[in-house]
Amino acid sequence: MMEQQDQKPLLIHLVVDFGAEPLKENDSLLHGVRDAGVLHIKESWIAAGSMTEGRQQDVNIRPRGGWKVLQGQGPKGIDVLRFFLDVEEEIRHHNNNKEEGGGTGQGSLFCPAERMYVTCGYFCMGKHREAEERKDELRNQIDRLVVEHDNLARKDRLDERLLSWTKLKRGKRLLDLNLEIKHAHEELQAARARDPEKALLRLSRKGDAGVTKEGQICHKIGYGLSVDYHVLGKMEMASIVKRDEMDGYHP
Repeated sequence: MMEQQDQKPLLIHLVVDFGAEPLKENDSLLHGVRDAGVLHIKESWIAAGSMTEGRQQDVNIRPRGGWKVLQGQGPKGIDVLRFFLDVEEEIRHHNNNKEEGGGTGQGSLFCPAERMYVTCGYFCMGKHREAEERKDELRNQIDRLVVEHDNLARKDRLDERLLSWTKLKRGKRLLDLNLEIKHAHEELQAARARDPEKALLRLSRKGDAGVTKEGQICHKIGYGLSVDYHVLGKMEMASIVKRDEMDGYHP
């Protein structure tokens, strides 16, 4: 999905299959062909004419791409799913937007005829139960620490002595509790990033893998040593039933 500010997005719909066939073509963003597979593009289309119309227009995308799960390459060390596909002709949509005062603004959204790369977070759900148990432990730990901190703070407020050994020990314990609560919160946030709740993911049909609901689409700019990757838009992914497994299939 490509989009620009104040314009309706250019929605490119893809039906793909992450095949088990080993990928032989090397690509720098996949970090080699080891553990990489062939991506099969089954369908590719956009809405024709107005973006609100139900008509479809096929677009030219090469039927084979590549995919790979890159371990630890995402934010905070999470795994990422990365795949590429080759757009064989520029996909363009002209936008007419009504501005304030009755005027009309025109713009053009396009996807260049180049190799596109899609990246999103990837999570193995086989470890999900263990990760959820650890997050529950951390939440319970935080609750216990907060209760202890609040009780000690209340006693400290009621203790009117200016100085005592008990008051000093209580103050030291309050400082320690603040640090323990902070570290537990940081560990919980890291655990949530590594293993998000199922409601935040799009799951495979078998439920053994999940990906983040949104990912980035980018393409390569420059050649040789001067290479950069420009973000064109974002993508959303969903699991579907294969056409040969279900009558009346719709993408």
